[in-house]
Amino acid sequence: MIEKLVVKTREEIKIMTDPYRIEIINIMKNHCSPMTVKEIAEKMGEPHGKVYYHIKKLEKIDAIVLHHTRNIKGITAKYYEINFKELSISPSYSDDSNVNQALNMIASYYDASKRDFLNFYKKLLVEANRKDLSPEEESALKKKDDPYKTATLQNLVLYFTEEEFNSFNEDLKALLEKYDNEDSTKPYKKELFVSLYSKD
Repeated sequence: MIEKLVVKTREEIKIMTDPYRIEIINIMKNHCSPMTVKEIAEKMGEPHGKVYYHIKKLEKIDAIVLHHTRNIKGITAKYYEINFKELSISPSYSDDSNVNQALNMIASYYDASKRDFLNFYKKLLVEANRKDLSPEEESALKKKDDPYKTATLQNLVLYFTEEEFNSFNEDLKALLEKYDNEDSTKPYKKELFVSLYSKD
């Protein structure tokens, strides 16, 4: 897996900013393990052939790679995985059309994160207002500091010197790398969506 996928050409930007392909990437990211085209198609409720076409497009620019194959009843199943941790669009190759595509892609990621957060929070509220809880469920609901029930939303304004900002970036990178793993045996899976930008 590469640290940063840099898309530069018009074709690469078009491939990575397609909403359908962004949905494929989000599904694969949330699955936390390699997937077949069939598995992705079932998650999306889409035809196998259509998903396969878009997988090959993503594979062409190394956004997705073949992880391994497995023989299942005489048929070779191909398992794909995401091949990047960060995505960057090179400004030097961005005309007005590519800029709009890039903005649409960013909006899609924000929308997906917003949807997932609200769905999870709604689930917590519904669970808290159930009237038919068993004693075990009621006890679990009252448990404080349960990692599963934690949903954090913060909006902060931070001020730095250049040295402090560089240090903050290094600290943040180190913290994320510490917990960035695909160990699905761990009991808690949390989503993190971070935006750091200058408003002025």
